[in-house]
Amino acid sequence: MRELLEAEVAKLLYIRDIKKVGKLRVAIYARKSREDLLQVSIETQIEACRDFVAKHDYLFSLKDDDIHSEDNVSGMYIENRLELSKMMAKVKEKSVDVVICSKVDRLSRDALNTDTLLKQLDESDAYFIGGDDLGDNSAAGVLIKQIQRSINEFQVRRSIEDMIAGKIKNTKDGYSCGGPGNYGYSVVNRRYVINPYEAVAVSTIFDLFLQGKSYNDIIDELEVLGFKTRTGKNFSKATINAILTNERNSGVNIWNSQRKRKKRKRISKLIFDEVINDSGIVEGIVTKEKFDEVQRKLQSKAVPRDKAAKHKPYLLTGLIKCTHCGGNMTGNSTKGGRDHRLRRIYECPRHKHKGADKCMNTSINADFIEKYVTSTIIDLVKQRIASGKTDFSEITKSIENDKKQATTLKRQIQNEHLMIDKLAMGLVNSQSEMVTKSINAKVKQSEDFIKKAGARALKLESRINRYRSSELEKQALAIIQDGHCDITRPLIETLINCIQVSTENITFEF
Repeated sequence: MRELLEAEVAKLLYIRDIKKVGKLRVAIYARKSREDLLQVSIETQIEACRDFVAKHDYLFSLKDDDIHSEDNVSGMYIENRLELSKMMAKVKEKSVDVVICSKVDRLSRDALNTDTLLKQLDESDAYFIGGDDLGDNSAAGVLIKQIQRSINEFQVRRSIEDMIAGKIKNTKDGYSCGGPGNYGYSVVNRRYVINPYEAVAVSTIFDLFLQGKSYNDIIDELEVLGFKTRTGKNFSKATINAILTNERNSGVNIWNSQRKRKKRKRISKLIFDEVINDSGIVEGIVTKEKFDEVQRKLQSKAVPRDKAAKHKPYLLTGLIKCTHCGGNMTGNSTKGGRDHRLRRIYECPRHKHKGADKCMNTSINADFIEKYVTSTIIDLVKQRIASGKTDFSEITKSIENDKKQATTLKRQIQNEHLMIDKLAMGLVNSQSEMVTKSINAKVKQSEDFIKKAGARALKLESRINRYRSSELEKQALAIIQDGHCDITRPLIETLINCIQVSTENITFEF
């Protein structure tokens, strides 16, 4: 950890005097992930921060429940980081005055996310101390910090690209890309070698499927024969399907398969083609002809997805909650029934957990609950209009909130434009190739933010204009009766605070 500058000590003493406290309350955040090259342990990070707090005991106080740490969590994203969210909630509640990390990149590896978190700290009057931060808040110091954040992000993306390049080479050379190997194979000296016991089960699965057996029939047959998965459990439908569709079982080694590629956020922005090695380096459990025949049969049985259900947005996202555990129920789609149609549902994420924290609340049909909520609101508004007691002050308040958000976004866009101008000046004067790359990366981030923020501002202004009328009551009724999701959603947000769903009933909090 670094030393505090005199200017920082003065700033912290000023914050202490303004808040009229004896000592500033400190929160420590530590994080480690697989992308970290040095793999500094969480314990080492926390110990360094503790020593720093103890050294400045006259300024800081620390409680054990204000130490937040997360293991095996990527620093490129801030979503789904529970401990970070807990700490930032304390910051917003102003129960934490100072946040300390052993290094700035422990907070985030993504430069834009780091800026966002630091702005949130600043807006909540909280001070951030990074162990490798120079502590210089002058114009030049801020620019250096921004460059360093961009370098941190660059290092992660470069390490991921290097790792992917290694996987491509391993696949081409017939080596494993890591892991124990799929069911049917073992990895010996980094090469795939047939596991005799598992290979018999794989071959049996292919034969039974070609005989016309269903997945359930195959599972029952494997149980009779005594075959188990590597964890000692019975086979599932998902495991059977994974075996039937894995090209390696026919002697073909594929990395980054297009057919199995999942849509998700990726650290690397480069697009990599699939790599296929069918030169016979991997011995096949089944013949290529048998594998292709299984794929044709699977394709003929595939049921087309209901595109309308797939793309239809979830109207109640963020409003519908689980009564049992208090968590947000999220929209999802699943196949079910004899027709294998895609069905939209809301479900509690904890329902899929295993162990003591599993939520026993079941899913609810999305079309049903959305129709029920919409009809309830329509009836409510009709009754209020008929009685002459309609009060749309909440809609007016919602419009004002939208205006404030739009104003804030415009101000942020203006600040990003100013930042780009400053970086352009730095680019002209730069003699370092690394600094030039970092500045260009930051400019690209600012331009992306401006594009997204501009789209959000336009959407807010469109919603404001939609409600801007001297006859709010009639327009609101027309909006509801129109029934389109993108129109009814803002009105639902205005009239309903929360929808509680349990296995027994549905309750509204208006």
